[in-house]
Amino acid sequence: MRITLEELLSVVKGKWNGVKIASFSNFALDSRKISKGGLFFALKGEKTDGHLFVKNAYENGAAGAVVEEDISFFADDFLTIKTNSVKGALIKLGRYARNKLNGRIIGVSGSAGKTTTKEMLSEVLETHFAIYKTEGNANTELSLPLFFLNAERLKTDFCIVEMGVQKLGDMDILNRIVNPDIALLLNATVSHTEFLKSVENVAKEKFKLAVFVNSKGGLVFLNGDDKNFVELALNLKKKPLFFGLSSKNDVSARIKKILVSGMELEIKNGTNVYTANFPFSGVNFAYDVLAAVSVANSLGIDTKEALNVLSRFRPLNGRGGETKLSKNRLLIDETYNSNPLSLEYSLSRFKEHQYPLFIILGDMLELGEYSEEAHGKIGKIIAYFKPDFVLAVGRYSKFTIEETYKRGVKNAFYFPKKEDLCDFLKNEIAIPPFSVIFVKGSRGMEMEQCVKILKERFKE
Repeated sequence: MRITLEELLSVVKGKWNGVKIASFSNFALDSRKISKGGLFFALKGEKTDGHLFVKNAYENGAAGAVVEEDISFFADDFLTIKTNSVKGALIKLGRYARNKLNGRIIGVSGSAGKTTTKEMLSEVLETHFAIYKTEGNANTELSLPLFFLNAERLKTDFCIVEMGVQKLGDMDILNRIVNPDIALLLNATVSHTEFLKSVENVAKEKFKLAVFVNSKGGLVFLNGDDKNFVELALNLKKKPLFFGLSSKNDVSARIKKILVSGMELEIKNGTNVYTANFPFSGVNFAYDVLAAVSVANSLGIDTKEALNVLSRFRPLNGRGGETKLSKNRLLIDETYNSNPLSLEYSLSRFKEHQYPLFIILGDMLELGEYSEEAHGKIGKIIAYFKPDFVLAVGRYSKFTIEETYKRGVKNAFYFPKKEDLCDFLKNEIAIPPFSVIFVKGSRGMEMEQCVKILKERFKE
């Protein structure tokens, strides 16, 4: 998206200095990601200060920078705009850019499954509509303004946007930035409770998305199996559409068959019943399918057609993607993130596993006072699936291993340090042919290092 200097100054209300730039063509917080003609936001963070990287941004092609402090760097062909708050300027400009889009915006939130549901829904909708969507992990008050500012096209039918929250008030800010027309809420569980303190608070914060859209008369889609959402929905003026595994929902499903690499669902939408097979597996994916089908159907896409598209969907790496290794070993990569609900749902695919099962886990972070309890409970759940090996690393994963071992899994090992786990995977553990290897952990645990080691060790 191109923003003129006049537009920028009218929104940001800052004082400019240097050469007058006609317009800016790209926007970034990271000086390494700026390109020619770009505008750099010199944001102060917890670990660093963007004002220290203005020169770097210039050297990488930036035409200007938004700052809140005086800087020593100067160039004849560079513009600076000084304002009271770089963060405030970014949010205001992001809202301005969002309002330039002419399509309806679908806001997706939940403790787990946001990205997969977004990808599923986009694949279904793009069979009939022009679609734009957030990429990667853009779902915060900083990344979403940049998403809108860097939009490659303004004309679209639907824009699908992830909206994540970590603390009280986050959704209020995101609603103001995104101004969504349709709300899709997947779940609320023990996630970010370090800051939100309770599951009830997580649900209330996320539910602000539904309240915002409902007040505009927009469509609201809720997981009807989430008791907190159901209770909160009683206060909505317009009845939402519920989806879930329970038959009480408007769109429901029964898992007829669940295998390691695939599952069969019987889906009921009104009086119509459909059966479909999918090349992915787990209760988590069942909910994602139902969410995508519910929204697509309400927007005019036939359920059978939507399911046909989803039957060819392939999960992204880090979010359940599968890699075939040497001698029929199967690696399942869920290293992007983890919380108790997403992990429990993901483990459901191993209910009837027939081959050796190796589970490799990193801590589930940001759970606050729930950390010890949640990790212990996961250990009990893991034992139910009778894995051959369980390896875990992190401050709280020792509670997972303790509970798993108590319940009969003798090959359950805890590693205080990531280096020790990585060495064990490289040199010591024997993983026979036809084994299934499942790796998951919170983003901060960087469990993708384990995936890389396994791919290198067992190359096709």
